[in-house]
Amino acid sequence: MDSNSSSSSSVSGTLILIAGLLREPAGTRPLVFTVVLFFYSVALVGNLLLCAAIYRDVRLHRPMFILLANLAISDIVGCSATLPRIMHDLVAPNLISVGECITQMLAIQFYRALECYVLTAMALDRYAAICRPLHYHAVVTNGRAAAANAAVVVVSALLVSVLLILTSRLNFYNCDRPKAVYAAQCDNVQLLNFACSDGTANNVYGLVLTSCTVGLSLAAVSFSYASIIYECRFRGTSRDTAASKGHQKAMQTCVTHLLVLAVFYLPVLFLVTYNRVDKYLPIPDAARQLLGGLFYLAPPALNPIIYGVRTKEIRKAMLRILCCKFGRDSVTPGDEGH
Repeated sequence: MDSNSSSSSSVSGTLILIAGLLREPAGTRPLVFTVVLFFYSVALVGNLLLCAAIYRDVRLHRPMFILLANLAISDIVGCSATLPRIMHDLVAPNLISVGECITQMLAIQFYRALECYVLTAMALDRYAAICRPLHYHAVVTNGRAAAANAAVVVVSALLVSVLLILTSRLNFYNCDRPKAVYAAQCDNVQLLNFACSDGTANNVYGLVLTSCTVGLSLAAVSFSYASIIYECRFRGTSRDTAASKGHQKAMQTCVTHLLVLAVFYLPVLFLVTYNRVDKYLPIPDAARQLLGGLFYLAPPALNPIIYGVRTKEIRKAMLRILCCKFGRDSVTPGDEGH
């Protein structure tokens, strides 16, 4: 922690010290900056490429890929809300204004809610495709997938708007509480620690928000994949060989989604849990910062790689864009072998 940062923080009550950064020793800052820049570049390029591939290739104009495009947009929001600011704080005084801190906290909450709901929609899509195959194409259409994308954006924005209203009522000025965020980014729990007014409503709503996003999402995802496993492992054994092989192939496609779920939910569960019990189970700062950083480093960077490597249609579409081949063969449905 820099001495000039500490003095600046004490002089101005409107500035917050970002203390949870790997700034010390100072000689490691270029390395940390390079690592963060690498992850941000991979996340930005990978997700933009994924969106472009889905938009340009009509073979990818299907419900699952429409939902995946929204997941990529969510990842761009998440990494852009955190990583550029972290890089700034590594090369400049690590101070942030109250308004900027609140804005970042809201953006991160929006990212978390949006990512949870999109992953839930994708899990339900896999459930419908595998457990209700005869009704899938009649029920799950491109229009309904687009409507689901719009709905999760609206619901996420409404949930975060309530948190904005509650936070705007808090007094962060004219008080002598130490203003320091012991993480690489601002969050609701950290903000309440140096607010001068009562933050009980914010704390309660934070729990409600977590329940409505992470809790409901995990419940829906667990139901979907429990049903899929039952369908493929138990009911599928009593069916003909062709149906059994179809279920095996469907299970293989679900592995990709399960990897994406693990990459997102494991860091989220760590953050949600540790923010509530950090006083009772302290861990080294460096380890806590690295584990917490996985929330906004791993999913945005790894999701497009996972889908690009494991999904043939996306891999081919991405390669066509990278090779600058946008001729008739890249949009003609009859070309692709499955």
